[in-house]
Amino acid sequence: MIVILASHFEGLPLVLVEAVASGVTFIATDCPVGPREISEVLKCGKIISPSNVDALAEAIIDHIKTPQEKIECSEKIAQLFSAASCAERLEVLRKQIISK
Repeated sequence: MIVILASHFEGLPLVLVEAVASGVTFIATDCPVGPREISEVLKCGKIISPSNVDALAEAIIDHIKTPQEKIECSEKIAQLFSAASCAERLEVLRKQIISK
């Protein structure tokens, strides 16, 4: 199983985080923000160039030929996106803004 997100623009594509939390990998286009950061932080997924239909087709075919094992990142996702973790990062950001 795989999630494919072919977008030109994304914010925080939660569908990718949810997929990985469920043990599913993804193929996503390299939007200005979002999919690449998720891929790098969670160390999974494949990022392709936007508007490159051939690269998307190749990535899908590669996945079909050699499907990845179920990925286990649910604990890392829970840690990154927990209420406490988000509150802590917001507090750090608030202090940085106030100190300027």
